[in-house]
Amino acid sequence: KSVYNLSAQGVSDILKAFGYSANQVAGALQDAYSLTVQEVANVLKAAGYAADVVAGALKDVFSLTGEGLANVLKSAGYALSDIEDAFESIGEDIGDFFEDVGDWFGL
Repeated sequence: KSVYNLSAQGVSDILKAFGYSANQVAGALQDAYSLTVQEVANVLKAAGYAADVVAGALKDVFSLTGEGLANVLKSAGYALSDIEDAFESIGEDIGDFFEDVGDWFGL
């Protein structure tokens, strides 16, 4: 970070290009830049990580689940269908959570 004066996004892009997982990048961003969970989600999305791997990373690195995780993914710009798939991928129960999804997304 300080040696090359790279932004969090720059580091994320480089690490992804070298094959680092979203979990590894999320942990590095949290450690080196003290980013919030939302900031990490935004950076990972901008780097091109899919919703399911970002969800897994946020769950593992920040212990984020349920509504909090869905809100972060939504705020990062992931589509509802991607969030639903992500929840299924990481084993989160989405049944009750998505009952009121129309209101949640303003549909």
